[in-house]
Amino acid sequence: MTTPDFSRLYAQLDLRPDCSLEEFKRAYRKRVAELHPDRRGNVVPTDDDGQLGLPELTSLYGLAMQFRKQHGRLPGGPAMTTVRSRPASGHPGSTSLQAPRSRNDGFANVSRRSWLVLLVLMAIAAYLIFSAPTASALRP
Repeated sequence: MTTPDFSRLYAQLDLRPDCSLEEFKRAYRKRVAELHPDRRGNVVPTDDDGQLGLPELTSLYGLAMQFRKQHGRLPGGPAMTTVRSRPASGHPGSTSLQAPRSRNDGFANVSRRSWLVLLVLMAIAAYLIFSAPTASALRP
């Protein structure tokens, strides 16, 4: 499997790798509109200028979006974002590097300790429910 050449994609879209997602999508849509056969008429593009054709462009765009989904950034973009926060040390002006958060974290933020506490509480509740004497067992 060959590594995709995203530099050709950025050159085709006339963008830098550190562009925003909105800029990236806007430039892609504009370029697709220029290359699409329905909008181009009978003019056939030439490969002499090194430009990507529509199939190559859409393929690279798909790979770039897949990369973004996996890594939280566009290929060639900055790997980490600087976030101003109050770290555990208590210095309010400190910065820390954090990876961009995904919207689909689900239960990833629930700690193991929380799950363990929940499991213990459920075990205690089950013990109390099933070991309690019944009314018929209390009669003489």
